[in-house]
Amino acid sequence: MYPPSRQTYDEFIGESLGNTQFLVAEDSEGVIGVLVFDRFNDGLSAVYCFYEPDRENESVGTSMIIRLTLLARSVGLPYNYLGYYVENCRKMSYKARFTPLEVLSDNDWIRLNPA
Repeated sequence: MYPPSRQTYDEFIGESLGNTQFLVAEDSEGVIGVLVFDRFNDGLSAVYCFYEPDRENESVGTSMIIRLTLLARSVGLPYNYLGYYVENCRKMSYKARFTPLEVLSDNDWIRLNPA
């Protein structure tokens, strides 16, 4: 979503498949983060997560992914898709902390063991 603007946000979220939902993280001060996700027959798919920049050291994004995984389990869905994984990309490196990690390559799911 760059450059950040209301139009960019609307275009990004508006491109959903009609099943987009939101998981909201709150504390006593109000909303601190939102995870946008889609629901599919076999799992939930994280689309985008954003949170208060001042809360970065509190692992809000990680907490939201864990909550999404628990939500998937609670409704009987076996998968939580985290989206694209680009090795050595700092902004996507957090995905390697969630295991088991599988990637789709040449129409086959391959289990990764990131360092």
